[in-house]
Amino acid sequence: MERIKSQLAVYKRAAANGMVEPENLRRIKALRTQLAVLDRTRVQLPRPSTNYASVRGFDFPLASGDEVERLERTVRQDRQVRAEFVRYLATKNSTHVDLVDCFGLFFADSSMVNYNWNGISSHRFPKRAMKTYSIFTDCFQDAWPGLGLTTDVLAFKLKRTVEKINNRRNVQHSKRRRKARMIKIVEIE
Repeated sequence: MERIKSQLAVYKRAAANGMVEPENLRRIKALRTQLAVLDRTRVQLPRPSTNYASVRGFDFPLASGDEVERLERTVRQDRQVRAEFVRYLATKNSTHVDLVDCFGLFFADSSMVNYNWNGISSHRFPKRAMKTYSIFTDCFQDAWPGLGLTTDVLAFKLKRTVEKINNRRNVQHSKRRRKARMIKIVEIE
């Protein structure tokens, strides 16, 4: 198609420069006909879907712990939803980006506040164990079988993910505190 367009441009330039020959006009007409045919067939070709797979009843990334709990319950109860979630995971990370880097596509930082891999926590801030959740273990392993996500590798990657989430939250918190201190100093002066 590009070749035809470039040939057409050459003949049009020749016609614009006053070199109007009947042969060139016939070629221009033939090239325009070929382009029209190609355009019609291109419109009829099935286009790849830009709509990623989705999971019925869920908008990703999940924004709260309640949504994570609801997804876990639904995945355990309904095989169809589980299959949709696995397909969604596979579709969103089709380029095989590291799990630590793509985790935010599925779960917002705010939804992971009450989770860590083992569930070990202080009584003040109880955590839920990700290793007992099907959405964090079985579904991830089923979505990316080619990545070699053994239980140990998955545990390592999810621990790193939670670590990064906590670091981001701590940085945001310290920025807010610093800003509040600066405002307080300005008000005092």
